Amino acid sequence: MRPRRTSRSALVACLFSFTCTFIFTLAGSGLAPAAEPAIVVGTRLIAAIAGPAIAIEFDQRLQTRLRAKLAGDATAADFAPSELIVVRGREVVDFAFETANEEKVDGEFGPGRRLTVRGLSAGIGKEVAITLPDAVPSVAFVDVSYTNFTGANLTIDRWVNRRLLVGKPRAGRAEPPFWAYLPGSYQNRPDWVRPLRPSFRQRNFLGMNASDYGGGTPVLDVWRPDLGIAIGHLDRSPRLVALPVAVDRDRSAGPGGARATLSIEETIDRLLAPLDRFVAPRTFTVVHTGDHFAALTQYRRLMERSGVRFSQPPADAYRPIWCGWGYERGVTLAQMHGTLAKAAALGFGWAVLDDGWQTAVGDWSVDAKKFPRGAADMKALTAAMRDADLRPMLWWAPLAAAKRTSLASKRDWLVLDAAGKPVTISWWDAYLLCPAHEPVRAATAELVDRFVRDWGWQGLKLDGQHLNAAPPCHNPAHRHTTPNASVVAMPELFRLIHDTARRSAPQALIELCPCGTAYSFHSLPFAHMPAASDPESSWQIRHKGKTMKALLGPSAAYFGDHVELSQGGRDFASTIGVGGIPGSQFTLPGLGRSPRRYRLTPDKERLFRGWLAVYDRLRLAEGTYRGDLYDLGFDRPEAHAIEKGGRMHYAFFAPTFAGTLDLRGLPAGSHRARDAVTGRDLGPIEGPNGRLKIAFKQHLLVIVEPR
Repeated sequence: MRPRRTSRSALVACLFSFTCTFIFTLAGSGLAPAAEPAIVVGTRLIAAIAGPAIAIEFDQRLQTRLRAKLAGDATAADFAPSELIVVRGREVVDFAFETANEEKVDGEFGPGRRLTVRGLSAGIGKEVAITLPDAVPSVAFVDVSYTNFTGANLTIDRWVNRRLLVGKPRAGRAEPPFWAYLPGSYQNRPDWVRPLRPSFRQRNFLGMNASDYGGGTPVLDVWRPDLGIAIGHLDRSPRLVALPVAVDRDRSAGPGGARATLSIEETIDRLLAPLDRFVAPRTFTVVHTGDHFAALTQYRRLMERSGVRFSQPPADAYRPIWCGWGYERGVTLAQMHGTLAKAAALGFGWAVLDDGWQTAVGDWSVDAKKFPRGAADMKALTAAMRDADLRPMLWWAPLAAAKRTSLASKRDWLVLDAAGKPVTISWWDAYLLCPAHEPVRAATAELVDRFVRDWGWQGLKLDGQHLNAAPPCHNPAHRHTTPNASVVAMPELFRLIHDTARRSAPQALIELCPCGTAYSFHSLPFAHMPAASDPESSWQIRHKGKTMKALLGPSAAYFGDHVELSQGGRDFASTIGVGGIPGSQFTLPGLGRSPRRYRLTPDKERLFRGWLAVYDRLRLAEGTYRGDLYDLGFDRPEAHAIEKGGRMHYAFFAPTFAGTLDLRGLPAGSHRARDAVTGRDLGPIEGPNGRLKIAFKQHLLVIVEPR
C-alpha cells in the first residue's frame, strides 16, 4: 500500500477534500477514522491513529494525547510533549508539524498499521512512528529518531519517551487518585505496588541506586479506577533507563483533582554531527483496566513473542521449603541433621543449607570447623536429606567476595567504578566480581559443577541484592568495549548458572532471592523460583506474588519466603492465598543456640501442620492465578483468585470485614461455597456474578465448586 502523505503546504487542499460526514465523526469521537490520519486546520489536533483499544493524537507541535477505548472512551489527560531530547541541558519540546503518513505494516509482532509524523525544531528534525499491531490491540509501539540539520555538531544529553499525563477522572472521587507498579530498587526496600497521592515522586532508575541496589523490570504502570497506562522498553538486555513518576494536584479538575506524569528516559551523552541521525530505543504504551497484572502480563507476552523463553521449573519446585537460616551463620552439621526428620514430618519437601557453611563469602570451600570431613560431609548431608524425602538446596551468593578473602585480592576480577575503586556489596562487606569477565564466568561454572555434580545439591538458592543488576565496569584489565558490558552480562551469568546446573541435574531448581529489589525481568528466564525476597510485611508477600505471576506466568513457582517474615510471623494465608509456596526457618530448641523467635513450640507445630496440610490439599501454587479479576488498588477487601481443578479459589484480606463479597470469574449456574481452611459450608452461590455475605478478620479463603 502506498502511504498517504500530508504537508503543511497541502493543508488547505486537504481540508476541502474532507466531507461533512468526516468532520462530524471527528468532532463527535475525538478520534480519526482507523483508515487514515486526521488533518484539521485551526485546532490542536493534526494527526491521529486509532485501533480497537488505543488511540494516539498529535497536535501542531507534535505533542500527543492518549485515549483508551476499553470500558468506554477514556482520555488519559491533555496533550503533552511525550517524545523529546535534551541538548546541552535544554529540553527540545516543540516541533513544528511537517508531514504525516499512514501505512500497513507486517513486522515482528504481525500485521498492523503505522502512523509516521515528522517535524522540525531549530534545525533538529524529529520523526515519530506509532505502530498498532492487530494481534495486540491494547499496545502501541513508539519509534523515534532525531536528525541534525543545524549544520553544526550538537550533543544529546538525554532522550525522553512516553512522557504522558494521566489525570484523575472527573467522575468519581476515588482516594487515592492513582495506584502504581514501581520498578525501582532501593536500599529501604519500598513496596513495588503502592498508592500515589499528590507530591509523590520516584525516579525508578534501573541502574544502581546504591552500590549494591539497582535494576528492575523496565515497565512503569499507573492506574485509576477506569484506566491504566503502562510504559516501558522491549530491549532483550538491561538498559540504564529511568521511569520517573510524579503526582501533583490539578485544581482545574475540581476538588481532589490530581495529575500523574510518567515517562521513560536515558542519559546518553551522544554527539550528533551534521546530518547524523539518532534512533532512540523502541518504547511502548499499554492501556488496560484493573491493576498492574494486565500490563505486566502483556509485557511478558510481548517479550515471549520477541524470542524470550522461560526455563520450566521441575515438578518438585512446588514443595514447601524448610531453611536452616533460623540457626543463622553459626549453623552446625548436627543442627541440620537433627532438624530434617521434624521438617519432613511437618510437611516440608525441601531442606536448605543457608549462609554459614562456607569458609567465607567468596571462599566457597567447606568450613572445616563445621564440616571436618569437607566434601564428604556435604555429600552425606545431601544424602540424608534425600533419605528423609527432602530435596537438598544450597545457599550461594555468586559474584560476592568478602574483603578478607584471597578472591577479593584479585583486583583484575573486580568491578571498578569510574574512579578506579572496587564496588562494594554492603551486606557482606564484600567486593563485586564482574559478570562479563571470562575468568569470573569460568570460576562460576566450576562452582556450580562442584555443588550439583560433586556434592549432590538439587537446588541452588542464589542470594543477594547485588544479583539484580551490575554497575558499569571500568576495570581496564577486562578490556570491555563499553563500561556497560557488565550491565548487560548479568542475565548471561544467570544463563550460565542455569545451563551448567541442568547439565549435571536435568531437574535442578534455581531459586532467586535478590533481597528486596524489584526483580530484573531479563534474568528471570533462567530462574525457576522467585522469592518474596525478605518481605517486610504480608502485603509485600501478596503484591509480590501477584507481580511474579504476571511476569513469569499464572502458575509460576513463587516462594512466599519464610513465614517468620510475615506480619506476626504466622501468616501462611498470604502465601497460600496468592498461589505461593510456603516456607519456614524454624529451629529445634534442643539443638544448640538459635534466636527464640524461630524455635518450634507446640503451638507453632500445630499451626505449621495445619497450614501445610491446607497447602498440600489445595496445591494452589500449581493453579492458574486469575489476576485479571480483582484490582489490588481499588477493590476492597483485597482479593485474589485462582482457578484449579474445575473450582475457583478466592482469598480475601482485611483487618476486619462484614458485608458482601463479589466472587468473580465463576461459570454460569449453581455452585457451593465453603471455607477452604475449616471446610465450613458457606452456602449456595449463583454464577457468573457470585455474592457471598460474610464477616471475617484478617483473611478468608473460599472454595467455590459446581453443585
